[in-house]
Amino acid sequence: MRYSLDALRRLPTKMSGLVGGLLDYAMIGRAQHEPRRHRLTAVLSDATELVGRRVEERDAIVRVPSAGEVWGDRSLLATLFSNLFSNAIKYTPHDRRPEIARNGWSRWTASGGPSRV
Repeated sequence: MRYSLDALRRLPTKMSGLVGGLLDYAMIGRAQHEPRRHRLTAVLSDATELVGRRVEERDAIVRVPSAGEVWGDRSLLATLFSNLFSNAIKYTPHDRRPEIARNGWSRWTASGGPSRV
């Protein structure tokens, strides 16, 4: 019985998240996009700002590279990277400090870093 009550309490939050995600997806197709070249540092700073609360809560390390460019719509790129950062933080075990960094030209890594004591 306890499990079902807890599940019922969480369902509205999960459903709200799903509906919000669907609305975001629907708006992507309708919005006016301006693809162009952007500094990677600016896009990643936007993305880090979007997940700032999660970064602070988990004391995550996000290493933003100082060079590079990307092509696309800045807000969509920031959304993409913030989603990747959020997932990296979410799926890092809680006994480890999340660390997100660029590894080489085109490879990103998310590691759990050292165990917390």
